[in-house]
Amino acid sequence: MREFMIKTWQPIPRNEQETVITYDKELDEWSIFTDNPNHARKWERLVEPSYTYPSYKAYDATTGKLIGLEGTVSGKVILSK
Repeated sequence: MREFMIKTWQPIPRNEQETVITYDKELDEWSIFTDNPNHARKWERLVEPSYTYPSYKAYDATTGKLIGLEGTVSGKVILSK
């Protein structure tokens, strides 16, 4: 059974936060990495643990709020500006 690893982090400084969404054509799979708390909370319900690499949810060591996320995006991804 796939499960997220749970991590506890100190928040990343705002000027160093990033969100990376990638597509693997061979696997026909979208994945996401983010250490931006707003993006982590927005994508949380759409992300599942991956079969191909470790996946995690990271929580603020002080407040317990979600601040980071990595996993496979369920469904399709549509990007717009």
